[in-house]
Amino acid sequence: MKPKLMLALFLGILGACTSPSPQGGPVGPDIQEFLTVGGYPAVRLGNGEVKRLDKPEETAWYLDRFPPPATPGLAQVGPQNLPLAVDLTPYQTPVKDQGGRGTCTAFAVVGALEAAYKRAYNLTLDLSEEFLNWQDKVNVLDTQSPPVPPSQSENFLAVWGGGSVNYKLQSILNGERGIPLENQAPYNGQESFGDSGQWLPPITRNSPQRSMGEANLSQRSQTYRIPFPLDWLMLPQLALEEGRYRVNQAVFAGGSQLTNPEWFKAQLAAGREVAFGVRIPNNGKGVKGGIWMPGDMDWGDHAMLMVGYDDSKQAFRVKNSWGTSWNEGGYVWMSYEFVRRGKVYEAASILSVMPPNFAVYTPQLFFGRYLLSHDGWRGVLDIYHIPNPSLFRFQNDTDRRLGTYYGADGMARRVNGVIHGRQIDFYLDWGNTVARSYGELSGMRFTGFLADDNRTLAGTLDDGSGTTQGFYAVKLRDYLSGTPGGSLGLSAYLGNWQIDGLDVTAGSFSITAVNPSTGQVTGTVFGGDPLVGTVSPTQPRRFTFQLGGQSYEGYMLALDPGVMAGKVGSSKGFIATRRDFSAPQVSIQSPQSGATLYRTQTYTLSGQARGDNGSGFIVDLPCRWASSDAGDTQFPLQGSCNPTFTLRPGSPASVTFTLSATAQGGASAQTSVTVNVQNPPNSGPPSVSIIEPASGSSASVGSTVTLGGRAVGGTPPYRNYRWSWQASKPGCAEIDISVRALPNQPIGGGQYWEWNTAGAQNIPNGCGFDNAGGTLRLYVTDDLNLTGSASIAFRLFYVPPPN
Repeated sequence: MKPKLMLALFLGILGACTSPSPQGGPVGPDIQEFLTVGGYPAVRLGNGEVKRLDKPEETAWYLDRFPPPATPGLAQVGPQNLPLAVDLTPYQTPVKDQGGRGTCTAFAVVGALEAAYKRAYNLTLDLSEEFLNWQDKVNVLDTQSPPVPPSQSENFLAVWGGGSVNYKLQSILNGERGIPLENQAPYNGQESFGDSGQWLPPITRNSPQRSMGEANLSQRSQTYRIPFPLDWLMLPQLALEEGRYRVNQAVFAGGSQLTNPEWFKAQLAAGREVAFGVRIPNNGKGVKGGIWMPGDMDWGDHAMLMVGYDDSKQAFRVKNSWGTSWNEGGYVWMSYEFVRRGKVYEAASILSVMPPNFAVYTPQLFFGRYLLSHDGWRGVLDIYHIPNPSLFRFQNDTDRRLGTYYGADGMARRVNGVIHGRQIDFYLDWGNTVARSYGELSGMRFTGFLADDNRTLAGTLDDGSGTTQGFYAVKLRDYLSGTPGGSLGLSAYLGNWQIDGLDVTAGSFSITAVNPSTGQVTGTVFGGDPLVGTVSPTQPRRFTFQLGGQSYEGYMLALDPGVMAGKVGSSKGFIATRRDFSAPQVSIQSPQSGATLYRTQTYTLSGQARGDNGSGFIVDLPCRWASSDAGDTQFPLQGSCNPTFTLRPGSPASVTFTLSATAQGGASAQTSVTVNVQNPPNSGPPSVSIIEPASGSSASVGSTVTLGGRAVGGTPPYRNYRWSWQASKPGCAEIDISVRALPNQPIGGGQYWEWNTAGAQNIPNGCGFDNAGGTLRLYVTDDLNLTGSASIAFRLFYVPPPN
């Protein structure tokens, strides 16, 4: 179809003009007038709201390209076999409102789907019309027009209205695609949102493919100016992953069935609603006896849902999507004459639905915009069409369209391929930047696998010259980055590799050496098992290895040697990014910096060291504790991160504890805390007493005097007393006296010494013991350097030898 014709079909001129009613008063059920809005037919309701209808030529476009599939004919049911009336309203979900957009076909099909689940599984669902409309517009291709180059768009914009009940129902038939809940892809009823000609900048049928893709595949909120700013998430990833509600079987009316009320009544009598498209009249009888009647002239197309019939009224009960304030709570009776006179141009009924817990159909998960890196060449891959040869019947080609690739060279290229489960094979013809046949499979062949995260593609590609390379594609995140190990070669593999987008139990592996002759690697994987693998010496980008009993074939990206990508066996892909042997993370939990610790007390140091021990995992590493107290022989403490130690009595007033650790490759880190050190609370000097000699005793110079003393510490566990004796007499300083320790005496306990007093009279400055009275003092110092003392009066007399 020519672009100008397509533009006329899908966009209109901004603004509205009214067409006067051919008869006075209401011209339909709660319809006040017919008018044109933005080039589209519309109706004004009794409450003043304007509802857009579909253009007949747009409907015809869909019906011509996507006719109803042939379905087994149901047994002919005569009028005598049908009940006189059927009412399926108890199975209906609440009436919805399509707002100012022309999305009635989505509401009709979703209404039928919700009712089918309510009937089959007693589930009252609120499913997403927005997502079904997205599926329609984004996935659609013109089967009757030749392919177009990327400078033109080949699909539609997700917000446009119009369409066909037949096409929308087929798109979710047989599990091809599924619908999520409403809150996973909410609906926007603003007329200006659906009219992208009002956007700034506008997107029209003649916009290039990239502009279309940037809107259709936006998985992050974008601001649309229409003309007022609106933040909107066009394609929620959650909607793709949770779109599980699908049609299993359906029946479509064709030929004479469309003009036979009995076909419609038979579906309803079997307990199946009928989604249908109908031409809305703008003249004729309007409403007669509460029944909407057809006219001779039609204004526009509309889709609704039949939910019953009544032969006494000769009318079908119909659920509309114009809100509950319209007519009878959103419902209307429509005359059988709409069918008999050929005003109903399509109709379908859902026979069965897929179980609600059925797995999401995989092809739908491939939709989206990916950042693609092949051998390090970076570009953008848009996947917006899932090949479906049974639905898209091109004249000369099989449906193999997938999307469009935008390369780093600024050129766009069409992409074809096939999807089987989680495997995708797509073809990129680097030399073709123009239109491409829908069924052509040539150029570089990419074979990738969608990971369980539903956001990562990885695998290998054949560049056409016999060289195999690796590639990956990610959405909702940036290109992966790894630490390059130098230019492409064996040594580039050294380091830690983190697996990304891998669907097997694995994590990381470490390569510490590569044999330059054989390419065999030395390394570890996971919890420390040896890594078994080989790098090809002649093709160093290729690395094969074993993990978890599976064979890996990876290719280092030549332009990004910090990343490798490839496949696991024949059904999974993987990506690995290289990380240098990084320094560990160390922290001290106890003691806190500035805390007060007490001498002689026992404490537990508490810390943590996390890093790579060569396994590729971040694990707990051994700790090394050091102390700034040079006299503390307990340190360093190796191994445990939570060792116990006793603060020595002689510790200085400030001590710094340092925790350090070393990871694989020698990278280390440390951290420190400084604490205050004090004596324990309530500590005091020893209590000292002199046992012997008695105070006031005397002895002659040259004799041996027995000294005895006792000390009791202030607070246990004070011990390791240091004893010293001194003597003095008035006017003289104390002097140390030389004593020899004796074994403890049993009487009274304590400590005993011998003092040989010879020479005591020869002390300078007249301080010798020459018959003058003096003092003996015992000093006792404990291990906290606290000193107590006791003294007695003592006289040492000197008897000179005879001449």
